[in-house]
Amino acid sequence: MNSPTHSISARPRRSVIEGNPALLVLGGADVYRPFAPLLNAARSLSIPVIFATVDAETCGPTGSAVLAGEGRIHPPCLSAFLGTPLSLLLARLNAQTLLLAGGRTSVEVHYSFVDAHQNDFFCRLAEDCMAGASPAAHEAALKAMEYLQTGARQSSTTLVAALQAFEARRSSK
Repeated sequence: MNSPTHSISARPRRSVIEGNPALLVLGGADVYRPFAPLLNAARSLSIPVIFATVDAETCGPTGSAVLAGEGRIHPPCLSAFLGTPLSLLLARLNAQTLLLAGGRTSVEVHYSFVDAHQNDFFCRLAEDCMAGASPAAHEAALKAMEYLQTGARQSSTTLVAALQAFEARRSSK
């Protein structure tokens, strides 16, 4: 019995940033060396930064300060969306692209990514600013998120360049 063959078309390649971006910082982001340039780029370009942390004043064990005017949410569970005003905050900021940094890829990053995807946000992961419980768990979670949104996996360097390009487009209007 022959099964019909179906052509599988590749998903179209999308821009790194579509619409207005916001940076969602999950706990522990500052332990990754590439995080500081990403955070600094977002801040210097006036890109909204939202910290999803348990501690109201810091992000991660080295205590990156949350600056005045930056968002702070305190998720009671593993997703930054559940039980928080994150969706409302992102809508108020008119954000369409959510850049995620920090957290455990197979736990809070994955859960937050899926909720962002379900809420029609375009997501990009700073994959060098997060880790899983193991290299295998990290890679599996990244693959699952990439499956939901082609091109989700990005380096922090690529995200910094995309933020700079976004600012150049915004400034030229």
